[in-house]
Amino acid sequence: MKSKTSLFNKTIFRKDITRFWPLWALQLVAGLLVLIAPMMSELSYMSSIHAGTDEKMSFMVTLIKNSCLSPYTMSAGIVVAVCVFLYLTRERDAYTIHSFPFTRTTLFVSHYLAGLVILLVPPVIIELLLALIAQFHGLNVIFVVMIFLLEWLIQTFFFYSLACAVVMLTGNPFMSLVIYAVLNFLAAGVHMLYSSLAELFVYGNQVGSYGYMNGETVKVLTPVYNFLRNICNNNPAVYRILQDDTRVINYKEMLQLVGSTAYYILPAILFVVAALMLYRARKLESAGDMVAFNWGRPVFRVVFVFCTSLLFALAVYELCFGTTISSYAYGRIFRIILVLVGVGTVLFYLLSNMILDRTFFIWRKTSYWRMALFAVLMMLGLVGVRDGQIGTKIPARNNITEVDVRIQFGDEDYFYQKAFLSLKDAKGIDEIYKQNKAILKYGRNLDNNSDDETRDTIEITYHFKGGKRKCIYPVESGEAVVNKLEKYLENRDDMCEMIYGEKYKEHIQRKMYVEERYTDPIEIDEEGNEEEPWGSGVLHCWSWDKSNKKQQEIRDALYEAVCKDIEAGRCDTLHMKSVNCFYVGVVNQDNDTEQVVQITEKCSETLKVLEKLGHVNYYEGQWEMSCEIVDGIRENKHVLVEAGVGIGKSFAYIVPILYYSKIYHRPVVIATSTIALQEQLTHDIEKIMDMLNYEVEVLIAKGQNHFLCKKRFDDCFTKEFITESEEHQIIYDAICKFGYEKADWNVAIPDEIWNRINVKEYKSQFCKDKCSYCGSCHYHNLRQKMMSTHGIIVCNQDLLAVNMHKKANCRRQLMSEDIGIVVVDEAHNLESKVRSSVTSCISLKQLKDAMYGAGKAVDSFDSEFTKELEKADYLIDEVFKSLLKQMNEQDKEAEKNGQDIDRYYVRVIGTNFDKLRNVLDDIQFKASMSFGDFIGDHSRKNYDVEVEQLEDYVGFLESIIKRKNSEDIFWLERDRGSRGIKGVRLYKCPKEVDKITRRIMFGDSGLPVILTSATITSGKNEVYIKNYTYFINNTGFQTERSLVCEPKISPFNYDEHAKIYYTEHMPHPTRERDKFIEQGVREIIKLLHISNGKSLILFTAKTDMQAVYDRLQKENLPFKILMQQGNAKQAETLEKFRKDTNSVLLGTGSYWEGINIEGLSLSHVIIFKLPFPVREPIIDYKYQQSDDGLMEVSVPEMVIKLKQGIGRLIRSESDKGIVSIIDSRVGKKSKAPYKQIIWDSLPIKSKTNKIEEIAAFYNQVVEQQKEGK
Repeated sequence: MKSKTSLFNKTIFRKDITRFWPLWALQLVAGLLVLIAPMMSELSYMSSIHAGTDEKMSFMVTLIKNSCLSPYTMSAGIVVAVCVFLYLTRERDAYTIHSFPFTRTTLFVSHYLAGLVILLVPPVIIELLLALIAQFHGLNVIFVVMIFLLEWLIQTFFFYSLACAVVMLTGNPFMSLVIYAVLNFLAAGVHMLYSSLAELFVYGNQVGSYGYMNGETVKVLTPVYNFLRNICNNNPAVYRILQDDTRVINYKEMLQLVGSTAYYILPAILFVVAALMLYRARKLESAGDMVAFNWGRPVFRVVFVFCTSLLFALAVYELCFGTTISSYAYGRIFRIILVLVGVGTVLFYLLSNMILDRTFFIWRKTSYWRMALFAVLMMLGLVGVRDGQIGTKIPARNNITEVDVRIQFGDEDYFYQKAFLSLKDAKGIDEIYKQNKAILKYGRNLDNNSDDETRDTIEITYHFKGGKRKCIYPVESGEAVVNKLEKYLENRDDMCEMIYGEKYKEHIQRKMYVEERYTDPIEIDEEGNEEEPWGSGVLHCWSWDKSNKKQQEIRDALYEAVCKDIEAGRCDTLHMKSVNCFYVGVVNQDNDTEQVVQITEKCSETLKVLEKLGHVNYYEGQWEMSCEIVDGIRENKHVLVEAGVGIGKSFAYIVPILYYSKIYHRPVVIATSTIALQEQLTHDIEKIMDMLNYEVEVLIAKGQNHFLCKKRFDDCFTKEFITESEEHQIIYDAICKFGYEKADWNVAIPDEIWNRINVKEYKSQFCKDKCSYCGSCHYHNLRQKMMSTHGIIVCNQDLLAVNMHKKANCRRQLMSEDIGIVVVDEAHNLESKVRSSVTSCISLKQLKDAMYGAGKAVDSFDSEFTKELEKADYLIDEVFKSLLKQMNEQDKEAEKNGQDIDRYYVRVIGTNFDKLRNVLDDIQFKASMSFGDFIGDHSRKNYDVEVEQLEDYVGFLESIIKRKNSEDIFWLERDRGSRGIKGVRLYKCPKEVDKITRRIMFGDSGLPVILTSATITSGKNEVYIKNYTYFINNTGFQTERSLVCEPKISPFNYDEHAKIYYTEHMPHPTRERDKFIEQGVREIIKLLHISNGKSLILFTAKTDMQAVYDRLQKENLPFKILMQQGNAKQAETLEKFRKDTNSVLLGTGSYWEGINIEGLSLSHVIIFKLPFPVREPIIDYKYQQSDDGLMEVSVPEMVIKLKQGIGRLIRSESDKGIVSIIDSRVGKKSKAPYKQIIWDSLPIKSKTNKIEEIAAFYNQVVEQQKEGK
């Protein structure tokens, strides 16, 4: 029959294809999920943002290139080979298949080709789909696909052919997998074992210090690594530029990438031929045997015993002796390894026999003399490694053309480089050669007497024709070698020592830098030994602007100063255990090495230059603050510290907490006041992590209303809603493409729509059970990460306050329960944030919704209950009408005085409050008693939430009825978005917020809290702790278990860069308001002409701001007047102010604290009135608790806000400007008791009451900044 002699049989081929359909089907599905789906998503996104063709093409080439990853082709090859030849492992199947009228060659070729098709067809389909989809997006990648399909073919052909050859060697599928894996990694594994062992007992061994995949031969013999390296490390340019500047696809480089591994085709062919020969030669009865051929048994035994005995020796040594024997006791280590290899050879020789014979009873069959001979040979091989000078052999002197020497000092955890020498002259090479022999002699004595003291390292690299040899020698002291080399180098003309030598001066200076290093002081333990420092890292680094001539002059001066101090012996090299200090690093660009010198008080020349730079004093406060925080963390104490503007307080606490996180792996929380500050802090953390070479997870925890709820989005954006308007369609399209929070989309989303699609009420279990988007919900995943992270959580103070409440009340927290440190930045807001977290509110709608909702819980409405509901509805209206009337009356009073009211007094509590409380209490009681009616009735809604809400509102009313005997403070606010009684909001909060803050924030003795801000203190007392009195009283801060630190003064040069102008002649701002505004406007106009605009005018009331704005508009001033608008976003108004340099901005409220504008646009801050707090219920309660309300409450509040306002002026080291205070209560003629407190508290000490002086200062100082002088 024809089939007997044909090389290929269609039936066998077709049978394999259909029988093993899951293999190619699985590949297709994987390709669709891993390649096609992400590609379609990414290309759609890139089209939506109008990405260019170049960017899309680069993405496609990268995607196609990365689809050819060798770990997949390697794994797929052996799986398919085992499957198509699986019958060879079962004796019955083997005899059955070979009983058919086909030659073995036909069987092999048919099965082999079927497997090859299974492996190749799915990738071809996937790659062609990629090309078609790319073509749809206007990208022609068909030739790119063809090129990388060729790479895929080479990989698949090689690995599949190797796998088939391996399958022929064994009769067991598991053994096929093992041998296949061993062969793929054999070269790298043997290299690793040799490197690891030789490094232990061969002095100067150079192999183990450079990784296990360094040798090119090893890489080639490890194909999976070589293929992967070729794909991942080589990134061919997508385009190449022709002479006429046109661009074409760079097929040449891509083909070169594929061609670089084409040499694997030849061994693949050899593997196929070998597999066929083995198939034809193997016996059918070998099915099930571990090795199918008798000649393969000794080969398996040799490889198995060789590898496992070396691995056994290495593992046992590390486990049993690694920590007890000095790493420098080379002779002793060698003897231990020798014995372990001998023992391992015997053990694994016996084990190999058990594996081959598939029985434990091999004692009679074992050839013990062969086993002993093998053990002896293995041990002699190790002796040859040591005594054959492998690793210690120095190349012949006459072959050496160049020698490099690196000397490093320190232990294995911290090295710094002292010197790098590259010598080509004969005399220099002879000197190094001589030193190398002396080092080897020293190394032979490193045996049992060596201890584990810190050693230095000398690395010598010899260059000779045909390659190079590198040796690494640990020595007791590298200084001796350095001294001998320096004696030789002192007289050399071409000296290239790091610091000295004119030849390299330009390169060295170009890469100079100055850093301030934070290192914890050394501690001495009870036995008198030095302990390792708690942490170390770089706080700041100053580098140079190459285009700045002035900086270049300073850099040159610093270079000369460092050289002088080194020559005079005043500089020390930097060690890990150094004290807190500056250091100067000098980098040689040619060989990328550096010398680091520590700058101490002895370095007089260098310190002079650093003082000119401002570095020595510039960050002194930051350094002190950081050390105080470290002390607080160590001693488990809270830390309170005010850090002036420019100190860099975020860096001062980020560095210690990063080291805390690194050492203890516990989460840390940083809470601040705004989202902008959260994002800035995240940026700072990432920057410092880069500097410290340490990474940890950083989470930005924003409020739930910032995030999209996909389920609510689907419910809102129905087809009808989308087609209602073009705006709805635009919003829908934008959100569907990407993003998970409002800031992600460039389209404007009205609050009305956003509040319908954002996360409204998050309940973890409900979301898991009911929401199909739960797994991809960013907010849900964020909440889960907050519970499990070991990193840093950056949140706002509101979220922190809520979480600390839950922690104090032993409830489930929003964050990890293992938090180790809490940092509160902008801590002056802490009291208000805690107060907000315990404040509750009632509106007319909320009260009625809770009442009617609870009423529905009653099984049946009788007429009496209906009348109760109607009566309660009427009383609710009457109560809120009375509250609205009180608010309107207070508005009229405030208008007369030119004041703004945010919080209104609840002055009258009528009888309707008591009646309403009683009626609602009765409704709530009846609703609660109806609970039993729901048992067994699953069709009825459960109204527990409404009933509990109504109960809370009844308690609210009971508290307000008590008035002065109540434990709460009450006030009213107006919702500007609603009219009449619907806009009335009744609030309450506990009176003793300080005790609540103390309990939740400072009650946990195991949780240190760090509080910092630029404006915590008020006043200037000789006992600095008294300056924190107002903050301590308001927050209940525990001074007895805390570090209250001396305030850190701002490093900015206020004395020369800023000046305050104050008036003496202005009317009183409240008693003579109209006159004050008229004269104040005239004064403002004079001042604006001095600075030609460029001013921020801050007000305490919107009515004052509007009055001044109206008058300034009538004056037709030569600069634009901008005013804070209630409806406009602050960012938009500020952007207009920035762009128009000479404009004037009027603001109130958040503008006192939330503006950060550097440069000339804001070079004049005008304070219209001293920012005393408006009397309202909370301030009144503080007055009641104090002996002198003005001096103990109003003045501290005013001083803190005034400091915040004036702080808007100087935001950087180069900023200059003036401050003008229109309010004459700070003048010399003023008799105000707080006048001196104000002046003592302000950072700007230079002041004048003469307008011509402030004009002269502005023209002389600020205008110079404009001219760049």
